Amino acid sequence: MTNMDLNSLGSQSHLKCLFRKIKTKGLHTHKKSTPHDFDKESLPLNYSPYNSLITFFCVTVQVFLKRTSDITRSNSCKKGFVMSCLLTLHHDFHRPSCPSKTFQNKDVAAGRRRNRPKCRRQLFLTNTMILFLTNTMILFLTNTMILSLTNTMILSLTNTMILSLTYTIILFLTNTMILSLTNTMILFLTNTMILSLTNTMILSLTNTMILFLTNTMILFLTNTMILFLTNTMILFLTNTMILSLTNTMILFLTNTMILSLTNTMILSLTNTMILSLTNTMILSLTNTMILSLTNTMILSLTNTMILSLTNTMILFLTNTMILFLTNTMILFLTNTMILFLTNTMILSLTNTMILFLTNTMILSLTNTMILFLTNTMILSLTNTMILFLTNTMILSLTNTMILFLTNTMILSLTNTMILFLTNTMILSLTNTMILFLTNTMILFLTNTMILSLTNTMILSLTNTMILSLTNTMILFLTNTMILFLTNTMILFLTNTMILFLTNTMILSLTNTMILFLTNTMIDCSCAQEKISFLISEKNT
Repeated sequence: MTNMDLNSLGSQSHLKCLFRKIKTKGLHTHKKSTPHDFDKESLPLNYSPYNSLITFFCVTVQVFLKRTSDITRSNSCKKGFVMSCLLTLHHDFHRPSCPSKTFQNKDVAAGRRRNRPKCRRQLFLTNTMILFLTNTMILFLTNTMILSLTNTMILSLTNTMILSLTYTIILFLTNTMILSLTNTMILFLTNTMILSLTNTMILSLTNTMILFLTNTMILFLTNTMILFLTNTMILFLTNTMILSLTNTMILFLTNTMILSLTNTMILSLTNTMILSLTNTMILSLTNTMILSLTNTMILSLTNTMILSLTNTMILFLTNTMILFLTNTMILFLTNTMILFLTNTMILSLTNTMILFLTNTMILSLTNTMILFLTNTMILSLTNTMILFLTNTMILSLTNTMILFLTNTMILSLTNTMILFLTNTMILSLTNTMILFLTNTMILFLTNTMILSLTNTMILSLTNTMILSLTNTMILFLTNTMILFLTNTMILFLTNTMILFLTNTMILSLTNTMILFLTNTMIDCSCAQEKISFLISEKNT
């Protein structure tokens, strides 16, 4: 080490002595230092733990460079650069102290000792507070904010979404499938079995007995006593050809075309438009996206298929088979056989003109008006009410096909067969009134009212309203609110408070204690080392 390197340290004479001693004798102490071996008044006035630390660090590096200079001579540039950096650092933190005469003139030192500031205590307090505040604030902000936000957001999103989806799907599938199957099967079995048995047995017994007795007794007596001498061939030809052709063609065309067109067009337009608007708006508003998709698919399949099959089969079996069997077979057997026997075999020539006028005018008017009114009004009302109630609540796409098939096929067959049989065989007022009262009223009340009320109202209310409201509201409230509150609040409180307490308190305490201990130990060691150097230099 050169003299210029030593002179660059400034006016610190005690450092010059230390470096000169290190250069000539090496770094060692002559004796151990005790608390009584040195004078506290001999210390520099601006002494502080950081100054002693920097001095000790600079001396250690210089000794290391001195020891290694004999081995690596080619690194002088690097050593000069390192020394310049160390000296710059030393001058920044260590200001010049008193000259060497301070160690000899105790009066001057004693005079200055009273005015010396408490550097060591102030630096200790400032260092401790700065480290505590910086560590506490940085760790609090980083750990608390980052961990609380990340944990809260991630856990809330993952738990809320996963649990809501799983609960929604599971509960929806279980509730929808179980309720739909149970309601459908129970209502189908009860309505089908009860209505089929009651209608079949009651109508078959009542119609058979009443029609058999009334037709047999009344027609036999009336035809036998009154129509004894009627012109069989004329009445047969005139009534058969004229009435059958006129009534059949007129009523068939009017009823078939008018009812089919009116019912098909009105019901298709009204039901399609009303159902499309109401169902679309209500379902889109009430149900969420997931429930709307699942409910629409499952309920549409289950309700459409099951209700279409049940209503179609029940109405077809009850109305078609019962009416066909009762009206066709009973009327055909009773009226054909009785009237044929009575009119053909028993009746002979009567007053041709009177009976012709009376039978032709009265029967044509009565049959035409009664059959027109009964068929048109009753069938239109029954079909309209049944199809309107069933299709309005549930079916939208099957209205056109069902109404077309039912009105066209059933009305054409029923009107043609009934008008042909009644007009050809000359039904009287008794048969018309009895059939009207028995068949129309009983079938209307039993089939229309019971089926429409039970199937339509029960299924629509139970499946559509209850399932949609219960599933949508319960799942929405339970899953969304409970999961949101539980996950958000619990995770936020637990993560925030635990992380805040653990990170802030533990880290602040550990950092404060560690820094306090390390600074204290380093300062003590550095101070002891420097004091030992100074005492050894003073003794020598």
